[in-house]
Amino acid sequence: MFKLLRYFSLTSALAITAVTVVMVVFYHQSAVSELVASAETHNVSLARSIANTVWPDFAEYVSSVDEDGDNLRQRPETRQLHESLRDLTDGLPVLKVKIYNLQGLTVYSSQTSQMGEDKSGNPGFRTAMDEAKPASKLSFRDSFSAFSGAVENRDLVESYVPIQREDGTVEGVLELYTDVTPLMARLDRNTTNYTALILLICAALYGVLFVLVRRADGILKNQYLELQQNEQNIQAKNTSLEHEIAERQQVEAALRTAKEVAETANRTKSEFLAMVSHEVRTPMNGVLGMAGLLLDSELAQEQREYAQTIQESGESLMTIINDILDFSKAEAGKIELEETEFDLVPLVDNVVELLGSEASGKGIDLAAYLAPDVPKDLRGDDGRIRQILLNLIGNAVKFTSSGGVSLEVTVAGEPSTAAGVVLRFEINDTGIGIPAEARQKIFGSFTQADSSTTRSYGGTGLGLAISEKLVALMGGEIGVESEVGRGSQFWFTAPLKRKGGSVGTWAHDLAGSLRGRRVLVVDDDSINRRVFEKQLGALGMEVTSVAHAGAGLSVLRTAAQAGAPFDIAIVDHMMPDTDGEALAGQIRGEAAFDVKALILSSSSGQVDTDLKAQELGFDAALPKPLRPGLLLKCLNRVFEATAAHGGESVKRAPNTRAEAGTVFRILLAEDNLANQKVVTAMLKSSGFRIDTVANGLEAVEALRNRPYDLVLMDMGMPEMDGTGATRQVRSLSGSVSEIPIIAVTAHAMESDQKACLAAGMNDFITKPIDKAKLLEKIEFWLGLTPTAEVEHEGRDESTKVPARRSAQGHG
Repeated sequence: MFKLLRYFSLTSALAITAVTVVMVVFYHQSAVSELVASAETHNVSLARSIANTVWPDFAEYVSSVDEDGDNLRQRPETRQLHESLRDLTDGLPVLKVKIYNLQGLTVYSSQTSQMGEDKSGNPGFRTAMDEAKPASKLSFRDSFSAFSGAVENRDLVESYVPIQREDGTVEGVLELYTDVTPLMARLDRNTTNYTALILLICAALYGVLFVLVRRADGILKNQYLELQQNEQNIQAKNTSLEHEIAERQQVEAALRTAKEVAETANRTKSEFLAMVSHEVRTPMNGVLGMAGLLLDSELAQEQREYAQTIQESGESLMTIINDILDFSKAEAGKIELEETEFDLVPLVDNVVELLGSEASGKGIDLAAYLAPDVPKDLRGDDGRIRQILLNLIGNAVKFTSSGGVSLEVTVAGEPSTAAGVVLRFEINDTGIGIPAEARQKIFGSFTQADSSTTRSYGGTGLGLAISEKLVALMGGEIGVESEVGRGSQFWFTAPLKRKGGSVGTWAHDLAGSLRGRRVLVVDDDSINRRVFEKQLGALGMEVTSVAHAGAGLSVLRTAAQAGAPFDIAIVDHMMPDTDGEALAGQIRGEAAFDVKALILSSSSGQVDTDLKAQELGFDAALPKPLRPGLLLKCLNRVFEATAAHGGESVKRAPNTRAEAGTVFRILLAEDNLANQKVVTAMLKSSGFRIDTVANGLEAVEALRNRPYDLVLMDMGMPEMDGTGATRQVRSLSGSVSEIPIIAVTAHAMESDQKACLAAGMNDFITKPIDKAKLLEKIEFWLGLTPTAEVEHEGRDESTKVPARRSAQGHG
């Protein structure tokens, strides 16, 4: 312990010395800085006094001088300036004054031998000239030439002060030497006193610490013995810990092995799923395709029922396969979101249209509403939003046997900005509802609220689990509110970007001349009336809705008597007591009603065109389910026709393929005979000419020898697959290298779809092939479909919209 005390004494003494030196140096530097600053303030004040009294008389002289020192010393202005400055500094501690012109020439110095010297490179002069602010420094001179003669051993502050005009322009620089010798002497005395005080305090502190250490020495001796005992105990514990660490390392090694096995199993599962998807989709394409062709042919009633059963069972099987594949990709973290530009209106219309036939078949209504502030042009993964909507709305339709289902899209939370918006999607139904205890588990895998629902309604129970994972991946939330026997409300939010900073909304940009129009809705279904009221109101129209024909006639009569007739009436086709057709006849029979146009809203599927509606006395048809985009187009079409033709109906434009007046030739590269027959039959029945080849080599050869307008390219073929064939086609010379190529693939993995586009293909469609989607894609790439009306899967920002193509095939 005595060694410790000696070490403490030595280190304490060194520390005290170091602290004292640092504090003294810091104090001295601070005091010198304050002294220089004070002297500089004094010199600046004196310079201002000179500028106000002496300078105006000599400013022109200073600026014009460019002579050497001998001439300057002989000039009368120099003597006059010397006398003025001597009088002005009399009694002040100013030992010398110098004046420099803008070029750094010493035009005056109280030490005349220095006149004519060039000081342009002096740092203090440059600071005063370039920055228009004073610069000072402290220096010691053993001898110095002052106004009053030579002086010795003086501490001086040299200040370079700019002389400025009122506008801040520098006219010259004044250098002042101020005597601060008495102040420095006082500063040195204060530093000595300060050093002694610090040493005294440090010595006292050292004494206190020494006493404390001596007292601690006894305590430390006792603790040392305790530490020896503790060290022995610690060594024993360390031995035990070493055994535990060895066991833990064995466990970690086992866990690493298990992790590697799990990762290998996960990769094997993904590869297995991709293989199963391909192997199942290829024969399913033949099953569903042939069933569709059978249904398009002349069949007896019993045969038609068999074919419909085959098709419905096949579609159910494909739904299960797709659900399992999507869920497996989500579990493996293989789902990646894409970001493309899209319009929400046709997306919603398309989803509602796809599920409309199922809802109509169950005798329930399906409708959609978009709030007026919902943006028109968005950026995000529209395919995943469509998938979530199809899952949630499909569930609602499945579990609803009476009433209806509605979709409402609104802006959630804060108003949207130019950068982005959060949309809220609500799906309301009047179905069976969900018990409170089951709501927590319905988003789980292979889970439904009650096991009996699987037997009653079918399904895998994966739709909600997949939807929850997709919503979370997009950064949104999903939830449900429900009451048994009264229906459910599923909702989710989706943060989306806005296209190019656009701030327009779909209603503002598209409503046009509809604002302020008066519209009457006659529909016996409350869901349809509510959606009509909200959607037409969002377009800026004045809406009145009633539940039956009698109430509609009463409202029209009251409006006519008040001199405020309705511009348009939207009438449901199938209503109790008086149907839509009879009501239209009564409205047309009353000239006083003065209704400009009648629209027939029908879910029967028998009146789905304007021409069919016109045969029943209407101006246009609005097929159900209600869709915002379709409703808006129908209203604009009716009002434009009314304005252009004095209220008379206008026939619809002909079909785009018939309008083209040509037969397009398509090449199908497919090695499976059943798929060849299915696709050939689909396209021939739609007016296309089609040739088939069995592999990629034959496809390239056919394109070299014959003109085609489009290629359907299977991805998995012998000899040369679709990817290799596409690359060879793109390397050919001439226009054939730019022919549209659509991949036909049984692989549904996202990476496979990206590989199609990366190989140079324009688009892709997965097996089993949906005829409507296939025709939509073909018509798009042949330029037969208006771009604004196409919902095109897989197309990104860089994809060029095709111009209308001339048929290269022979008609």
